[in-house]
Amino acid sequence: MTVVLIRPGFLKSGFDQDYQECLGLGLLAAVLRRAGHNAHLFDGELSELDPAEVSHWIQRLAPQCVGFSIMSHYALDGARQLIERLRRDCSDQL
Repeated sequence: MTVVLIRPGFLKSGFDQDYQECLGLGLLAAVLRRAGHNAHLFDGELSELDPAEVSHWIQRLAPQCVGFSIMSHYALDGARQLIERLRRDCSDQL
């Protein structure tokens, strides 16, 4: 099974000015790969791609499962935008 794990990008403010990796998604991807699945990670904070670029990337992968990790309320708007885009662009695939 092909799985895409996503952490949407978010507006940085205050104390959270530096980039931080999401170790939980990395661990989950490693467990999925060890179990024989094709797991891909997308970290919106590190890549700074917009929802259209992410949607195109996901369409190319054609996953059976897409998971989101939202670590802060600052990520809610970015997650909402990306989910709406994916529903519009990938509804026949997901």
